[in-house]
Amino acid sequence: MALKVAYSADTGKLLNEKLFLQPMKKTVFLFAAACALVSCKQNGAGEKQEAQAEISKAGQIIAVDSMAIEEDELNRRVFSVSIITTTESGSKGKYDIDASCGFNEAHSGFAMPKGGEQLQPVLRRGTEPYTYVVGFYNNDDTVFHEYYSISAANCNMMMKYIKAYVFQ
Repeated sequence: MALKVAYSADTGKLLNEKLFLQPMKKTVFLFAAACALVSCKQNGAGEKQEAQAEISKAGQIIAVDSMAIEEDELNRRVFSVSIITTTESGSKGKYDIDASCGFNEAHSGFAMPKGGEQLQPVLRRGTEPYTYVVGFYNNDDTVFHEYYSISAANCNMMMKYIKAYVFQ
């Protein structure tokens, strides 16, 4: 079947625009609907693989937060913490931490608990002033499990494990 397209000599517009665009609209709509269905099916099955692939990219910042140091109104310093992936994040659950408080900087790393290497670290503000806590959620659990602490009392930074977990 050949599609005949005719243009007006005066205006240069498509004369049989309805005949040309109607099949095109249907084709585009059906293609978009098929893509949406395929992606929905793939997302359900491949979510864990996709998350694992994202974690394995070294140097990717997965969590960051900062807070102003209220006692230093003159210099407007901040306390900030970043969790960064390493080459071993996907396989061994190891991450780097970069923290800064004013002009002080600290770099460290931590590993997720044994058996929980696939867990995604989550950064939250702690209950103490100038404190952040790294933790995780276990599968569909809604409880935040505290694991690692970063604090900066008087801009003296300290990083330490605060709880231990083992998954078998």
